[in-house]
Amino acid sequence: MFDKYLFKGSLRYDGSSRFGEVNWYGFFPAASAGWIISEEDFLRDSGTLSLLKLRGSWGITGNAGIGNFASLGLFSGRAYNQRAALYPSQLGNPELKWERTQQVDIGLDYGLFNSRVTGEIDYYVKTTNDLLLDQPIPGTSGFSSITRNVGSMVNRGFEFVLNTRNITGIDFNWSTSFNLSTLDNEVKELPGGDIVSGLNIVREGETISSFYMVEYAWCRSR
Repeated sequence: MFDKYLFKGSLRYDGSSRFGEVNWYGFFPAASAGWIISEEDFLRDSGTLSLLKLRGSWGITGNAGIGNFASLGLFSGRAYNQRAALYPSQLGNPELKWERTQQVDIGLDYGLFNSRVTGEIDYYVKTTNDLLLDQPIPGTSGFSSITRNVGSMVNRGFEFVLNTRNITGIDFNWSTSFNLSTLDNEVKELPGGDIVSGLNIVREGETISSFYMVEYAWCRSR
């Protein structure tokens, strides 16, 4: 029985001083389950199907991919009137917290002809909340942007893998591997409005970091 049904779970409690003091720690659970269908009596003696496994997983991960002092107000040194001085170089955000991504994955592993043909088929959905972005603020504040948790986005897609062992011998082996994947990315929510950085823009309904350029028409003169 335990060879057919698989269960796994994990609990993470991570901390990072990059965030505000009250938000240093994040709790990230995960769980997965699998069913090896090919071990059931009605498939165990199959001469064609060597593996058929249905699996699913759910979990939450955290992202701390920001600067070491993004939550703090910083000062830097410079010369003023030929004297050493300090000036505020970064606006602090004590409420800064973990970016959280929840992922659901459903997959199928298969093997045919004594595992000469193997592969995987997966469908996943990743929902990210509290995106860590540099949000523009009015220039009258003395700063151009502040690091904040703003908005959410969704990634979803399929993954397909096909592996084959075409020739297996002592002196010569030939195997192939083919994979195909799709990705659909969309910013679902951005309360503060568009975020433009150089040629990139973050906008509701668009993919993350889409190109933001001047529209133009091209024509060829005779």
